[in-house]
Amino acid sequence: AMKVILKAIEGIPGVLTDAKCPSVWISNLAESTLNFQVNFWVDTFDRSRSDWETKSQAIIAVLEALDQEGFNLPARIIEIKNYQGNSLKTS
Repeated sequence: AMKVILKAIEGIPGVLTDAKCPSVWISNLAESTLNFQVNFWVDTFDRSRSDWETKSQAIIAVLEALDQEGFNLPARIIEIKNYQGNSLKTS
């Protein structure tokens, strides 16, 4: 996943890849996920595109690349436990 993310980020116009390369690392081992931190520098001297546009394109590229490689982003999981032995009403 980290390699997929880096490759996706490096292909975005406006993302610096020479002196300040993008980086990805695991920031947290959560209950059912690994959370990644992604950092990259934006070329602010290029006035033809905003940094927000570059950031949005980077996020979209990462999501599409991860999906294309078969990774999925899990939904929040809520676990309900019934310690009383009674049936739960679902409607």
